[in-house]
Amino acid sequence: MPLPSFLEPLDSLHHGNAEYRHATHKISLGTVHSLWWPTRSGNVPDTIILFKPGNPGLVEFYVPFLSVIREKYHSNNLAILAHSHLGHSFALPYSHCGLSSQVQGGIEAVDALVGYYGKSVRIVIITHSIGCWISLQVLKARPENIANLHLITPTIRYIADTPNGRSLSVGATWHHHSMLVFTLILASKLTSIFGTYIPAFLLKVLFWDWPAHQITVLQRLLYSPESVLACLEMSHDEMQSVKEADFKFIASHDNRIRIYFAGKDGWVGKHKQVIMSELKTSSPRTVVAIGPDVPHAFCINHSQQVALRYLQWLADLS
Repeated sequence: MPLPSFLEPLDSLHHGNAEYRHATHKISLGTVHSLWWPTRSGNVPDTIILFKPGNPGLVEFYVPFLSVIREKYHSNNLAILAHSHLGHSFALPYSHCGLSSQVQGGIEAVDALVGYYGKSVRIVIITHSIGCWISLQVLKARPENIANLHLITPTIRYIADTPNGRSLSVGATWHHHSMLVFTLILASKLTSIFGTYIPAFLLKVLFWDWPAHQITVLQRLLYSPESVLACLEMSHDEMQSVKEADFKFIASHDNRIRIYFAGKDGWVGKHKQVIMSELKTSSPRTVVAIGPDVPHAFCINHSQQVALRYLQWLADLS
């Protein structure tokens, strides 16, 4: 399975029958863990999805979602680059990185794709949660290289002023909105009991409705205190940095942007209605959908449902 030259294979994590390949991407600030899905045709891609995750910024959580998109996409010439957040991967050394570093990582991912495949390649960013805020900054920096931006349960406005954000104690604000909030808060207690090894059976009891793949990713994350620390540090930065959404900028690119909200989202709260109302007025070409039964952490059990919506949007835009 060939990789573009800016990616280095990370074969220690590769499974022989996987349709994607683990790799690393060396950027100016460090090394980013990535997953690469080549085209089904084996040809050079004409469209590439660049996926940026939420927090924790582990792309492995999104393998089911991205695999559905690749499998069912109408063209055989789609490739996917899933780009983790710098410092969040358990497979790479710890990096102290906040939001600005993650924005830089996204910009360098776009630059690498354009540098390797040329300016004619169509780059579509799909992103989740805080990745939406990060990706909006990437679009600001590289508007000429990004065809479309798709935001899933976006946390782009006053994250600290949400039901979940306000309900957490001062000590817990460092872990304010991740899909693994509860786990990260308890991680130190669990490791104090079990050492650095947290048995899979215990995680299966705590997260009884999670698929086996997601339990494995979670278990690997909790094996790495450095990765947990990087997630918490970035969460603190998010609480301090994400204030008013840049509606003026969104309006200037409204024909490129699609947004998918959860029906009820404690990490977005009242801001969903504010955002939707503002977009209706200032960004009439921005398409918005709501998944009534989809939670903020859609990637755990709702990958198929959300992927099918995005496949429709991708087909409409092609």
